[in-house]
Amino acid sequence: MRVSNRMMKALILCIAVFAFSGQAMAAEGNLAAQKTYVYEAKQPAANYPDPDGVKLTDGKLAAAAVYYDPAWVGVWDIAPIVINVDLGSSQLISEVRTHFLAGNAGTKYPDMISVSVSEDNLNWSDTISLSIFDPVPSTGTMQWFAISQINLKGRWVRLSYKPPTGGANIFIDEIEIY
Repeated sequence: MRVSNRMMKALILCIAVFAFSGQAMAAEGNLAAQKTYVYEAKQPAANYPDPDGVKLTDGKLAAAAVYYDPAWVGVWDIAPIVINVDLGSSQLISEVRTHFLAGNAGTKYPDMISVSVSEDNLNWSDTISLSIFDPVPSTGTMQWFAISQINLKGRWVRLSYKPPTGGANIFIDEIEIY
């Protein structure tokens, strides 16, 4: 289903942001659970790897808001970090959540999160984006950001994380799709 610019603007106005510290979000109904994904272009840093391509969908959140917790996958870049999640079959997507670390060792929240969907991993829907204005915390903080009311159908979900100007360490430990 293609989304017109007018519909896109309406969807963006309806986006809800859920910012939670810690581990409190339930994963029941998570379409991304245990699903594989691929990174476009930029791969995780060698010190913060994702060797099997399921670390971000394994349901395991970091135990602490520290960059050396093994649950975190870290990428440093000035260009958007793009991850394509394969849901295995076409699904109705209503919400996408990502759990981030910011506030220590140069970790920051992205400036923007964007989502699009595809049936074939070639032709993508219009992008729905969320701008993040949260300041970098002074100490390590874990926080969820979500884009809601997406209401698009597809097998593949593309998530793009735009780092702050000048680049940043973007640390993610979990992606959830509903």
